[in-house]
Amino acid sequence: MKALLKVMPAKLKRGLSALSEADFKQLQEIRLRVGQPLILKIGGNEFGLGDEGICKLEWGHKISKQDISDILHCMSNFSLYALEDELRQGFLTLEGGHRVGLVGKVVLESNRIKTLKYISGMNIRI
Repeated sequence: MKALLKVMPAKLKRGLSALSEADFKQLQEIRLRVGQPLILKIGGNEFGLGDEGICKLEWGHKISKQDISDILHCMSNFSLYALEDELRQGFLTLEGGHRVGLVGKVVLESNRIKTLKYISGMNIRI
C-alpha cells in the first residue's frame, strides 16, 4: 500500500491513510475518472473517499485532470517517455505488483498502437 500512497496527491493520500486496517485488507480496486468521485471497491462494495476515509460515493473527492496528471507523473518518476512500452499496452505495473489500467486516446501508427494520450481515467487493482 505504501507504493500507492507515494503516487497519490495530498488530498487523496489523507483519505487513504484514514482507512481502517480492515478496509485496507479488503481493498480491491481504486477507480479514478476525471469529473467523477474516486471509487474504492472494498469487500465487493463501492464507496467514495473523503478526507476522513470512506464515505458515500456522491460525497467523495471528485477527480480532476490535474489529479490524473500528477498521479501519472509520480508513477513514471516524472518520465512518461520511460513507460512508452507499458502505455502502449494500456496499463502500468507499480511496485508491489499493483496493476493500473489506463483510459485515454490511442494513437496509431501503421495500424499499431504508438502511445496512449489524453489519459482521463485509471483503475488501480490491488
